[in-house]
Amino acid sequence: MKNYPKDKLIQATTVIESLLHKCEKSMLKLRYRTSQHTLLKNRIEALKIALELIESEIENKWIDNGKQKRTDQYKWTLYESDFQLLL
Repeated sequence: MKNYPKDKLIQATTVIESLLHKCEKSMLKLRYRTSQHTLLKNRIEALKIALELIESEIENKWIDNGKQKRTDQYKWTLYESDFQLLL
């Protein structure tokens, strides 16, 4: 995977969240089980997966920058001061 800067990944999440919201809103206008409904449902699922992957990559970059301390092999603990930066 290409190594994108963290700010570009954050910008991409904003765009994908907006697109996801618009797709979910337009889903209400489609009749259930039509080809358009199925296609849009699949697109929404793909956008959700993409969003999760990007958010995971952002977390990895955040960890690499030393913003978290490692408590064990699978669990990470946030410093309280860093948590406020996320809001």
